[in-house]
Amino acid sequence: MLAAREIVVPVAKKMSDTLIEFARPLVDRLPVDPRVDELKLVLTFASFVWNCVVNGANAHELVLPNAQTALDVLRLSLAEGEVVVDDLIRRKGEMFADDDRIVMGIEVYRRDGELRILAASAWS
Repeated sequence: MLAAREIVVPVAKKMSDTLIEFARPLVDRLPVDPRVDELKLVLTFASFVWNCVVNGANAHELVLPNAQTALDVLRLSLAEGEVVVDDLIRRKGEMFADDDRIVMGIEVYRRDGELRILAASAWS
């Protein structure tokens, strides 16, 4: 007789909810009813920082050189962007230290006039 194997599946809230909470300081800089493309851009920017932290990579080197469009949407200079990256790194460590998921993709769309966010993730 084979012994039963116990499979432990981590329980976490939806990645889309986690990502919004993580990126809240940036999302709050957008208009009350942001454009779909702008919200997606800001969430993507935040997810790149998140993924750098999870992977132990340098977010300043990997994210900021490609972030000018996101910084423009947020009305931030490059110097302010550096501070935002530091703040996001700190938030990840303080609020989401045990969440090692990698953000794999983000979709933002409107349905019935409401913004909807889907975020795919995988455990690292």
